[in-house]
Amino acid sequence: MNQLKYPCFYPGDFAPPTKMHLNTLYWLLSKPEVGHVSVVIGAKPTDGVTSEQKKALWEMLLRSTTAPQATILVSKEK
Repeated sequence: MNQLKYPCFYPGDFAPPTKMHLNTLYWLLSKPEVGHVSVVIGAKPTDGVTSEQKKALWEMLLRSTTAPQATILVSKEK
């Protein structure tokens, strides 16, 4: 049987992104029905960390791993 794969969205403030967030991303990617995960960072700055800084931290976390099926996005809405 051909298993269909679907996109998954992982939204959050990620203030800041942690190893537990990364573990959740791996867990989502391990699901057979998930083909791609879009990590969506909220636009509202939290704890003095901007969305762009959070995106840079996520990208740094992903560089040290193998998660090619993940994309980091910044929401335009708060």
